Amino acid sequence: MHLFICMQIGVIWIATKMTCTKTKKHRKFDKETLLTSYNAIGRSVVNYAAPVWSANTSATQWKNIQTCQNAALRTATGCLLMTPVDHLHEEAKVLPLRQHNHMLSLQYLLGCYRESHPNHHMVDNSPPPRRVRKDIHDLEREVQRYKREPLDQEAYQAGLSGIHTDAVADAISSYKVNAVLGVHPPSIAAEERQLPRQTRVVLAQLRSGWCSRLNSYWARINEDVRDACPACDTGPHNTLHLFNCSAKPTQLTPEDLWLQPVKVAEFLNLELEPD
Repeated sequence: MHLFICMQIGVIWIATKMTCTKTKKHRKFDKETLLTSYNAIGRSVVNYAAPVWSANTSATQWKNIQTCQNAALRTATGCLLMTPVDHLHEEAKVLPLRQHNHMLSLQYLLGCYRESHPNHHMVDNSPPPRRVRKDIHDLEREVQRYKREPLDQEAYQAGLSGIHTDAVADAISSYKVNAVLGVHPPSIAAEERQLPRQTRVVLAQLRSGWCSRLNSYWARINEDVRDACPACDTGPHNTLHLFNCSAKPTQLTPEDLWLQPVKVAEFLNLELEPD
């Protein structure tokens, strides 16, 4: 059982039976600060000794561990509970835990091929005749594509970079398309960082397709709410409708939630300056 507390920013990450809670003070801090705190306090523990235990972790155990990260990403981004998990990882630019630990295991094994590495002897040892459990030796065939001879510092750094690049590309290709765009979304423009946290939360929710400012969300959880736009009385009142509402025409498109977040925030009458 592990307990991780970061009271300085008002966030309490609790990894007990794979749960995660938060305090209201987290609303004062931007997404990047909250993600940095999670990476330093929570995910670093899950990554610890990854090459030792990752290979033998079952799919059910990975799902339980991933649940904790999902909760942390929802806290950092402000997205709702029904937000797709893939969107959380794209929004936060964080790899799913299983893929991340697999990447770390490959990088560790690549380092073992260096003669100066303390565990260099591992790659020379023959596997036991009867292998009951999986171990890092199962990755030897996969790591060969990144191994160059001689494995000097330059070749080693290139191998580490190649493993990271391929892990990110594989993760992105495995994500489902964005529910709003119908394709994989572009990167979020850096200008969004100048907006207040609450405005960024609304934009992140709109990008996910589920936002507390839309009647499509409230109609999903309350049958008494009508899924219609308050301005033009047509439905469904979702993210796409905001950019096609006859009562408030605009030349902006849903893709501008990523490309021009400041203009979209201004169009939606959201706060533009921090308090």
